[in-house]
Amino acid sequence: MTKFDNKINGNTVSADEYNNIVGASKNLIENSGQTIDSSNTQLSKAVANYVASGSFYTDSGIANAYVLNTTGSFQAPTELVKGLEIRFRTANPNSGASTVNVAGLGAVNIKLGDGTSDIPSGFITSGSDVKLRYDALNTAFIPSNEITQVNDLTINNKLNTQPNTATISSGAIAYTGTYMVVDTEGAAASDDLDTITGGTLGDRLLLQATASGQDVVLKDGTGNIALNLNLDVTLQKIHGDNVEFIYNGSTWVETGRNIYNDFLNSKSTNGYTYLPNGLIFQWGNASVSSGATVTLPVTFPNNIFNASVTHHKTSVSGAESVALTSTSQIRIYHSAGGTEIYLWTAIGY
Repeated sequence: MTKFDNKINGNTVSADEYNNIVGASKNLIENSGQTIDSSNTQLSKAVANYVASGSFYTDSGIANAYVLNTTGSFQAPTELVKGLEIRFRTANPNSGASTVNVAGLGAVNIKLGDGTSDIPSGFITSGSDVKLRYDALNTAFIPSNEITQVNDLTINNKLNTQPNTATISSGAIAYTGTYMVVDTEGAAASDDLDTITGGTLGDRLLLQATASGQDVVLKDGTGNIALNLNLDVTLQKIHGDNVEFIYNGSTWVETGRNIYNDFLNSKSTNGYTYLPNGLIFQWGNASVSSGATVTLPVTFPNNIFNASVTHHKTSVSGAESVALTSTSQIRIYHSAGGTEIYLWTAIGY
């Protein structure tokens, strides 16, 4: 192919290449509703941008502050224009919000696809090839399709470990990724979550609370959340509680959990143990004359199912009984006369 003596940003291109670039750039400008000025300034910029986008850059910066210069025969762009794409191989991974300085045109923020959110730590890995596109509206470079977005299952072919944040609104949140941390509405000390909108069949979700002192109460069967044993679950940030779900097309079904209270216990004379199925088993002893009220070691959050009492000496005659006073107390009675020691147990949830 005969070379056409035309140079764009100092790069010689063939006649066919030149005509194709000009034609494509002209169409893009006109299709956007703009008109090409008489001096063809817009067209020149578009063509220059097209060629500059084909250049590969080297990184001489540090972590979170990438400094790029072109390689080979390509000349660097003289200004940042909408749609300019840059490719470079990183020398350092990022550990948080980052900038990129292309050919000395000034540091520009790197944002996620929405153009406003900072990239999270580990979004860019050392030695990886990165492709970014300039978003003039938000004055930021955002990842092109070659880099998986943070809301996807993987980032740079690695399992996504970055949380997506959500705040409960009228008992609901929207599904945005496989790992989500949830805040209560209005930073309330406790808030119910009964509905998770969005998702497709087979989607997975690991759910946690965002902040300590702002408990998220997962409600079973109120919306589209199905929990084990049909019992509500409270997520506490301070304990790192989490619940895993799978979406069956209409309902988020629990597949596993890690709750601090599971098997939490006190192995004392008057003690208790929490079971993973939501039940709480309590025990103790009490000194009883004709009757005595016993305050349980822990209050049952929802209900007390049953309590029983046994005299610790088999030789004592007389009947004993127990009444379920509340979720925090039981009352023991006996007819043996005098003060006796009784052993009691209670179960609830």
